[in-house]
Amino acid sequence: MHPAIGEFSFPLEKSSKAYIGRRGADLDVELTWDPRISRRHAAVWVENGDVWFEDVGSRNGSWQGNTRLSTKLRLEAGDSVLIGETALIVPNEATEHLREVETTHEAFEPDVMKEITDVLELANAASQPRPDSTDTHRRIDAAAQVRTDDLRIGVAPAEDPAKNRRARRVFEDRRVEVQLNDREALRELWLRDISKGGLFVEMKEAPPPGTSLVVHLSTPGGRLQLNATVVHVVPAERAATYGIAPGAGLAFTDLNENKKAAIRDYVDGIANALDADLDKGVPAASADELENVFEEVKRVLRHAEHDALYAALDLYPTAPSDQIAERITQLFERFERGATSLPPPQSARVRAATTALSRIRRVLGSDLSRLEYDFRCGHVRALERITRAKDGSGATLSTLRRAWNRVCPDRVDQAALLTRQAFAARQVQDVVAAIEHGRRALELNPFFEELRKTVETWEQFLRDERADGDLLRRTA
Repeated sequence: MHPAIGEFSFPLEKSSKAYIGRRGADLDVELTWDPRISRRHAAVWVENGDVWFEDVGSRNGSWQGNTRLSTKLRLEAGDSVLIGETALIVPNEATEHLREVETTHEAFEPDVMKEITDVLELANAASQPRPDSTDTHRRIDAAAQVRTDDLRIGVAPAEDPAKNRRARRVFEDRRVEVQLNDREALRELWLRDISKGGLFVEMKEAPPPGTSLVVHLSTPGGRLQLNATVVHVVPAERAATYGIAPGAGLAFTDLNENKKAAIRDYVDGIANALDADLDKGVPAASADELENVFEEVKRVLRHAEHDALYAALDLYPTAPSDQIAERITQLFERFERGATSLPPPQSARVRAATTALSRIRRVLGSDLSRLEYDFRCGHVRALERITRAKDGSGATLSTLRRAWNRVCPDRVDQAALLTRQAFAARQVQDVVAAIEHGRRALELNPFFEELRKTVETWEQFLRDERADGDLLRRTA
């Protein structure tokens, strides 16, 4: 559980340890949203029916209460360990509602699918009959009486609150006032939360999911208003159980590219003020365009959920990078126009599609990450890529190897063993066995170009030898 991200779960295999960290190909679970977690932080596993936890040398440590863990620890149902700002919890009856998520080997990480799922659930809820309005307003009015000194965005309980006093919030009458004393405070909030499409606001009693709020960012350079919806609530009793802050996770519904650009320009010192009229100049979409936009939204969500990123863009896996970038830009522009004209349920789906589109751009936007995705999905095309590497029209051979090694380290190790067997066979003049081992190695590591040339030389030698034998037999 993370206060800004919400809850998710993952299964444990009895045969091996599951390694947890911030990011890396050698991990089983990536917690990319938590900056206080080390790249490789901890391991958790099942042994003789018990769940065990061990810190593997993290920088900030793993904690149970006020105790930093230095040895492996057996965890019982309901026990929790704090790693970074994320509580790792062994489930019991109180946590059966947690959702299963994919592991790090998928192109879409757990936090991405959680965010998309939350928004889709919100869209479905928006189309259902609403609860009694009097009861809803009663709960919101009660929450409006809450005041705190600090806006704590995903801050671990052990962290000094004084570090965050440049960012303060007041929640009242469906408004969240975020008071930022300087440009650097907004930069931290932007990099950590706003740029990801949401915000966690600590409060003792949060309004229910589906509640619409207005967030005001107040800075020395002006104010910026963002509309948001409550998508996740951490009740006080659950927060106390797991040692995290209670509050509500908000998802912005109108954080368009113009507003993002204005915030970036301000925090980078390019602009001296925030533009208060950022929604001006965005033309309304026609009825036909809205219909087309929503069809594209459904396509993006349908294919992105199954990690079919090219299909989500309606492009082939062989599409050049500039075509992918142009297509993503077009979809962003269409989704932005549609979000301002569609009713709330459809607008929420547009926002979910925009979130998916942002992650597609991150995965397919660089040579290395796109190669890793292609290799995971079977779009290898080794000979074509090697040819393009040689003529300079594609990724270099070293980049191809690096991507393959990161995606398929076990296959690379097996190929190395087969390569040694191939050369050992060649040394004893068993050319047939050498070629067989070499070809199997190339199937496992198709970018081992030096071995490919060697195997082709052996094959030519074998053909020549057989041709000479045929000639001798015909002569005789």
